[in-house]
Amino acid sequence: MPFLEKTLFLLLLVLTGYALKSFKLFSERDATAFINYVLYFALPSSVFLSLRKLELSAELLKVPLCAWASVLFALTVAYALTLKLKLPPPSRRGFLLASAFGNTAFLGFPFTYALLGEEALPYAVLFDQLGSFTAVVTIGFLIARGKPEPGALLRFPPFWALLAGLLYDGPLPSFLESFLRHGAASLTPVVLFGLGLYLKPEFFKEKLKTASLALAVKMLLTPAFVLLLCFLLGGPCEACVLEAGMPPMVFASVLAVRYGLDAPLVLTAVLLGALLAFLTAPLLTLLAGLLF
Repeated sequence: MPFLEKTLFLLLLVLTGYALKSFKLFSERDATAFINYVLYFALPSSVFLSLRKLELSAELLKVPLCAWASVLFALTVAYALTLKLKLPPPSRRGFLLASAFGNTAFLGFPFTYALLGEEALPYAVLFDQLGSFTAVVTIGFLIARGKPEPGALLRFPPFWALLAGLLYDGPLPSFLESFLRHGAASLTPVVLFGLGLYLKPEFFKEKLKTASLALAVKMLLTPAFVLLLCFLLGGPCEACVLEAGMPPMVFASVLAVRYGLDAPLVLTAVLLGALLAFLTAPLLTLLAGLLF
């Protein structure tokens, strides 16, 4: 699916949830059931299946290293901004999620394919699976909870799926693999529909300024940092810079809703960022290509 279709698909699913809520076929409270389905079944299925077939080399390890460095850089800058803005704790944690964790798979893969070609896709997969997504189910989860409680990870199903995917690469019974693949395939439509039930038009007017600051960190400052990092370390620079500049991850909105953060802020950043990516992604690719 081309990246334009990916973005339209994202927006239409969110708007479908919103429309059905407007017709009173669903309510905002129903969003909780969809979010729990994602956290406890669809997401673990997706994580396990994606990770268990990855093959690594010393050179390829530079890619997830860049991804983790980009997350830590973005969190540092974003945290400094939240202090300056004097955001309350729920908004502060939501701002951190929107600033640091990118949509490196759902939008990142098609952008990489369209702008850099099929040969760059393995780098995008590594950046996502061992980088940004691994970070969000560990660091992101702890930020969302708002408590430094690492033991909580043991009660978070995607974390166990992460470990299982990294440790087991053997065959699965066909019925089990089919079961997991159907669960994984439902991840994107279910989560976006659920977020649509939560959506309110006034979100964009109220949260536009703060969301724009989060997007500046995520889509401008962070890829600039990765550009510098690639200059120092080498590696597949164009793919890493492009992935680092992806808009906020949809899963950030899931965590925001689940743990009572400023979900309107995060959802505004997610949707606005998906649209802005059509401008920023080609520019980042052009810049990285000129420099490397």
